[in-house]
Amino acid sequence: VFSTSRNLGCSAASLPSTLSTISVLLPPRSLRPGGFFLFVGSIEPGKNLTLLRESYLMAESKGVTLPPLLIVGARWEGVAREAAPPAAWGWRFLGRQSDAVLGALYRRAEALVFPSKYEGFGLPLLEAMRCGCPVVCGRVASLPEVGGDAACYADLEPAAFLRAMVGLLAGDPPREEIAARGRAQAARFTWERCASETVEVYRAALRLDEIRN
Repeated sequence: VFSTSRNLGCSAASLPSTLSTISVLLPPRSLRPGGFFLFVGSIEPGKNLTLLRESYLMAESKGVTLPPLLIVGARWEGVAREAAPPAAWGWRFLGRQSDAVLGALYRRAEALVFPSKYEGFGLPLLEAMRCGCPVVCGRVASLPEVGGDAACYADLEPAAFLRAMVGLLAGDPPREEIAARGRAQAARFTWERCASETVEVYRAALRLDEIRN
C-alpha cells in the first residue's frame, strides 16, 4: 500500500548522492552489496530484535560469520538494552533515516530480516520487496499476506532464522529470483487498490444496514 516515489523517494537519479550520505554512516565493508543485513522498525520487544541477537550468538558458536546488522528505527523509552550486541559483530543502530537513505539501504542489503512477533500490516516488507531486497520474516499475523510467495519464512526461533540468513548468503534461493518475485508481489499493493477496497467495505456495511432496517 505504498508508492515508492512518495515514501522511499529514491530514484535512480538520486542514488549517487544518497550513497555518498550512507558512506558517512556505515563502516566501509557494509557499503558493498551483500555487506550487511537490514532491520527496519521500532526498537521494542515486539519487534523481536532479541531473536536476531540469539541467531548471531548461535552463528558465532558454530564458527559462522554473518554480515553486520544495520538497524533503522527509533528506540522506545525504557528498552535501552534491547538486543544489545557485542561490539565485534559490527551492528549499527542508525536511528531514524530519510526515505532516500532507507531506499539506498534496501537496495544494497543482503536481506531485510524482520522477526516481528505481530504486525497490523508490515510496510517494511513491501518497501524492501519493491527495492528488490529479499525478506526473511515469520509466518505471523498479516505477514504471509503481504509477503506472499516472495518472502523467505522462518519460525520465530534462532536456529530457523539463522538457517534462512545463511541460505540467502549462499544463494538459496537465488537473489535474482527472489528479487523478481518480491517486485511482482509489491506491485499488487497500491494506494488506489487500498482506497477502492476500503470503499467497498463501507458500501457492504451500508447494504447490510439497509437489509437489517
